[in-house]
Amino acid sequence: MTSPEIQGKPCSILFIIDAMIQGGGPKVCYELIRALPADRYKPCLVALFELGSLGEALVAAGVPTLNLSLRHPFSPQQLLAALPQITAFARQQEVRLLHAHLTAAGLYGGLAARRLGLPALFTIHGQLSRRRPLRWVERGVRQLFPLLVAVGHQVEQETKSNLLAPGRRRVLQVYNGIDTAYWQPPPTRDAARSELCITMVANFFREKDHTTAIEAFRRLQQRCQARIRLQLVGDGEGRSAVERQVGELGLNNVDFLGAVDGTRAILTQTDIALLASFSEGISLAVLEAMAMGLPVVASDVGGMREVLADGMEGLLVPPGDPESLCCALARLAQDARLRAEMGKRGRAKVEAQFSLAAMTSAYMDSYDKLMESTK
Repeated sequence: MTSPEIQGKPCSILFIIDAMIQGGGPKVCYELIRALPADRYKPCLVALFELGSLGEALVAAGVPTLNLSLRHPFSPQQLLAALPQITAFARQQEVRLLHAHLTAAGLYGGLAARRLGLPALFTIHGQLSRRRPLRWVERGVRQLFPLLVAVGHQVEQETKSNLLAPGRRRVLQVYNGIDTAYWQPPPTRDAARSELCITMVANFFREKDHTTAIEAFRRLQQRCQARIRLQLVGDGEGRSAVERQVGELGLNNVDFLGAVDGTRAILTQTDIALLASFSEGISLAVLEAMAMGLPVVASDVGGMREVLADGMEGLLVPPGDPESLCCALARLAQDARLRAEMGKRGRAKVEAQFSLAAMTSAYMDSYDKLMESTK
């Protein structure tokens, strides 16, 4: 494989994403940009909605950035206004390849790449939407790219079975990866704490299903003698509805921590990680919790079975089932030894299969092959 540099000049790659807020897809994009070797690649970034804390960190690190601050990304007027800005920015940065993440960015990035005649790839971070109109948008966006990257095998199979023109594009599977040197378990967990802590790291989007998590926690409190606290890390449009649910149920030991820049300190004081989603790809929040030595209770959806085996690194339950979720949480809440064993196995699995180095290497290889194939 030839090197991507031209006459000693690093290859400029345009990353385009909906918003660089704290969340799975943006964090993958952020870590990938930071991990690319500077002698081979020169990243630049377009954020459609907002720069967010991750984008601001990249700006501080010297990454050229265009923040469009769009409010209605699927509006034809905004699309027509934004495309010239994206293409002008790409020309200014001498971009040779475009990498899009998330659906709206896929639309804008795919059209921009075609205007510019650039090779492009699109990372698919999760399952197709349950909502029929958005599902068709997602399928249409994927037609704009010659290379699609699925974050897990289940996502890969779903992607292949839903392509509108299967023979005209390639689907590659690359697992999300995290920096296991950063996400380290604490030497000891504080056994003196008076409460057992369950933490769910997920923005308040419909598919994360906080409603089921809250109902399961209500039942858990009624059945367990131990004092238990639930921490909800994240933000989003659905937060106020969940706050109302908590208030109506009279739960006074649920903490809304908001969007947090780095959850390592929170996970250090956590006993069980929770994710109640009804749609997932390869959850970065779950990988981080496992790397921190935590057992995980999660919905059995998407690529979760690729991340953890039921009864080994954690417990899997049917989505939207508060009773099953409550029972799984109760099992772990009452068995400290089981929590420790699952946490140890989870840490080992992340180190073996979900490292940032492996993810970065796979993307670099895909960049080089894509540019080579379009010469």
